[in-house]
Amino acid sequence: MKGYSLGFLFRPKVHFNGVRRHQVLLLRKKKPEWMYNLLTGVGGAIEAGETPVQAMVREFQEETGLETLTNQWVQFATLDVMGSRIHVFKSFQPTKEPKTMTDEEVGWYRAEHSFNRGDMYRNTHWLMSMALQDPHFTHEITIHKEVLPHVES
Repeated sequence: MKGYSLGFLFRPKVHFNGVRRHQVLLLRKKKPEWMYNLLTGVGGAIEAGETPVQAMVREFQEETGLETLTNQWVQFATLDVMGSRIHVFKSFQPTKEPKTMTDEEVGWYRAEHSFNRGDMYRNTHWLMSMALQDPHFTHEITIHKEVLPHVES
């Protein structure tokens, strides 16, 4: 089974009225074609000899220029989708500004206002919602091919 890591980095943002909200670091995809110009978390394939969290740290640095540590990531979901296993991580920390390191642009978005965005890959909404729940709650999810959302190209 092919393995992937996908991560959502959140940083706290306190507004002038004292309300605490989160920003989330997202990636605007260029490939594959069916995800073109959609926002999603940062991640990629797990390489031989890597654990899922090691792949998360490597992919995060390759795509954002930000260094993180394995103990800063918490796996909160595992998705089995069409013969692939996706290990989904979250991290909550203040951080430096990211740099776009590939042809896929990275940037900060207001997490709580992102759930209704039309330019997000469909699973990004509910994965971010789950990530913001209780930090000790984890999810095991199996998605069958026949219920995957169809994405128009």
